Amino acid sequence: MWANGESNILFDKENEITFGEVKPPSASNNIVNQALIKLAEFIKGSLDSFHKQFGYSSISETFGIIIGGCCIRLFSMDIVFDDSYRFKQIEKMLLPTEIANFLTIVPVIANLYSLLISLLIMYP
Repeated sequence: MWANGESNILFDKENEITFGEVKPPSASNNIVNQALIKLAEFIKGSLDSFHKQFGYSSISETFGIIIGGCCIRLFSMDIVFDDSYRFKQIEKMLLPTEIANFLTIVPVIANLYSLLISLLIMYP
């Protein structure tokens, strides 16, 4: 994990398949958009590295997460055709900001757990 809020998750010691950026609630849209571009570049580089190392697979996919304040957005990238990358937002979740809304955290945790299970199935 880097000091500026970037992190990566390793499912084996050589291949990074999930990256993240954390931004404070006070971050401007410009800062968050720059983080999204940087995240997409990391994800693409990881996907390219994965394909160079193991060969092309249509089921290869890498993931990213941006946490900005109480908003969590999950992204994925795959290669649809030769050198044609697809980057898509797969989930957007809001963390509760008040005690009265605390029960809204249950679907957030369920969605994150579902992503973890998908990753473990895809990359055993």
